[in-house]
Formats: sequence, C-alpha cells, structure tokens
Amino acid sequence: MKYANVVEDAFGYVKIIFAGFSGRHDESHTMRVYRNAMKIAKECPSCDMDIVSLAALLHDVDDFKVVALPDFKVAGVVRGG
Repeated sequence: MKYANVVEDAFGYVKIIFAGFSGRHDESHTMRVYRNAMKIAKECPSCDMDIVSLAALLHDVDDFKVVALPDFKVAGVVRGG
C-alpha cells in the first residue's frame, strides 16, 4: 500500500467519529464493510487497495444521522451550513 499511513489514520478517524454512536452505521458496521470490501478487492488484481480501504472506512462519515448529532465534535471536521 502506497498510502498505508493515510489508511491507518482513517482507522483512527473512524474510531473517533463513531465513538459512543450506537446507530446502525457505527464503527462495527464500518469494519464489516471494510472487511467485505477488502475480500472482494483481493479478487480484482487491478484494484487499488488504498482507494478501496479508504472508501470502505469513510463511506459513512458524512452520514446525516451522525453529523447532525448535537454532540458531534471532531477536530478538523467542518459542517456545511
């Protein structure tokens, strides 16, 4: 992976984003999506594993059910307004 540190940062970001969130789209859901995406991507030699990893890990970070929470506080995250 060319961007292993970026992917590693995304894992940490997911933990922060979904900390204490008990909805259906929580950290456990994100990790299931990640594992499934990686399993599928391994069967495709031309897949960019970094892109697949980041897409899977970050697919719900802008979910309105999460970012609309009144206590949604993550450094570096800016809500549109």
